[in-house]
Amino acid sequence: MSEAKTHTLSMGAVSKITGIPADTIRTWERRYDVVQPARDASSRRLYGQADVTRLTAIATLSKAGERVADLAALSSAELDERVQMHTGTQRQSPTLVRVALVHPTGAPALSGVVSGEGTRVEVVATASAIGQLPEGLTIDVLVVDLGGLGEDAVAELRKHLERLKTTRAVVTYHFAPRELQTRLQQAGAFLVRGSAPGNTLRRAVFDAVLRTQADVVNLPSVPDVPDVLFDRVQLEQLLNIEPDLLCECPNHLAGLAIAMREFELYSQRCESQNTADAALHTDLARATGKMRAELEQLIVRVCAQDGIELFG
Repeated sequence: MSEAKTHTLSMGAVSKITGIPADTIRTWERRYDVVQPARDASSRRLYGQADVTRLTAIATLSKAGERVADLAALSSAELDERVQMHTGTQRQSPTLVRVALVHPTGAPALSGVVSGEGTRVEVVATASAIGQLPEGLTIDVLVVDLGGLGEDAVAELRKHLERLKTTRAVVTYHFAPRELQTRLQQAGAFLVRGSAPGNTLRRAVFDAVLRTQADVVNLPSVPDVPDVLFDRVQLEQLLNIEPDLLCECPNHLAGLAIAMREFELYSQRCESQNTADAALHTDLARATGKMRAELEQLIVRVCAQDGIELFG
């Protein structure tokens, strides 16, 4: 059968079927050649069922944390196998999270149960300076105040994460330049502002562990919520970009979208863990997801206006 007869779906139809915004499909085609649509006499794209299947798989895997650039080289069979691998793995929340705590003003009440999660955070080592933590610790997360990281906070954090053989950190701070905050996040840190109570720090520690488990795809779905357009890595790239114009709107929008997505996932986790509040947290996740999607569309518009190409 000829390609013209098998490729009959317009860009709009494919976007509606897959839930992937048309702008995202165009970007994936241009940057990564994920599919090769046919063209009609007016040079408009036409897609087939195989294209729809492939795009749907790539969108699913992208939301699970995989890079589109890597997925584009896989065959349809390989994509399907990888989707099965992700969706076939049940989400496992940790039951015990071991923490090393570095806080110059004394240890907050960090040890305790994470509300609604069935997980306990336990402080196994404390120190007033990060260099005082002993070698050979077995920990899951390092919790440290920004003031204890010295002049080159990012380099110091990376050094001690490597020494302690963990990739997870929660950094508390009162004031820090946005550029430093971004670099700390890129180094793998969760940031908590102010003198946070123990339950806030415990939640941050718990989220730091879950982020590395690539479990987002296995959270319960919430009806009527638009798909995620940008992943965390892409948003953090935009958060750190230097616009050509004297306008930081792309950076601010990226920060808001990150916060919205974090709360959306938090609400989904609460819904899956706390049956008494299931209806409330479903509504929270749905409302936040819709607001997050509106922010993503604003990001597309602002970046187009400022000549910022998504994504390098």
